[in-house]
Amino acid sequence: MGGIRLSCLVGFILIACILSSACIAPPRENPGGSATGTGTRAPTPTPTTTTTTVIDTNFLTPVTPFPSESGTPLPTPRNLPNPTPVPVSYLTVYNNELAFKYNTVAYSYDLADPPLIINICIKPLITTRYIWYQSRSGSKEDVTLKQSAVSPTAWFEVVVRDRNTGAEVVRDGFGKTYSIDTKKTIQVRSSGQYVVEFTGSDVNASILMQISAPPGMIIPETAPITSCPTAPV
Repeated sequence: MGGIRLSCLVGFILIACILSSACIAPPRENPGGSATGTGTRAPTPTPTTTTTTVIDTNFLTPVTPFPSESGTPLPTPRNLPNPTPVPVSYLTVYNNELAFKYNTVAYSYDLADPPLIINICIKPLITTRYIWYQSRSGSKEDVTLKQSAVSPTAWFEVVVRDRNTGAEVVRDGFGKTYSIDTKKTIQVRSSGQYVVEFTGSDVNASILMQISAPPGMIIPETAPITSCPTAPV
């Protein structure tokens, strides 16, 4: 009997030891790789992203470049000569001085090679008056002033019209609603059949009408209108 009890007691102790060993938790691992709780955690590497550049070569074909020729001299630039200006010759189709006293003069011309250049020098009637100022003190003499001005009745106008329709092409003049510039230049730049009308009063007008001369044509010299007297203001 005593042997059976001793065997049961030993068996119970063995079972108790096995059960107690099964309930012990294993040591917690350190994330840093150390079995102890005092280890340092290593940083986690950040993954890098590689960007690939895509080159579109659908329209280009890769080729081998030409070898550089360092010994080849650069071409010397040529100095082109300055073009010689070609003088333009003009043929005079009308040159006259007219006196106007409320009258009109008209001329017809077929313009084949424009332009038609009309230069006009206007000499208006100038009126003069004298202004006398009486001195208010006996120590000074009386003053007399001379004043000259364009006559209010002096004016001039030139109108270029289409001969077939009467439509106005260009118009200019002196006095009235125009300026008092005594030198006028009018140009007709289109070919056609024209009527040139000159109208005025109390003025003399030197009129010079010219066109481009044909190549090779000998042009007689014509005294140009170089200067016009300035009208007093």
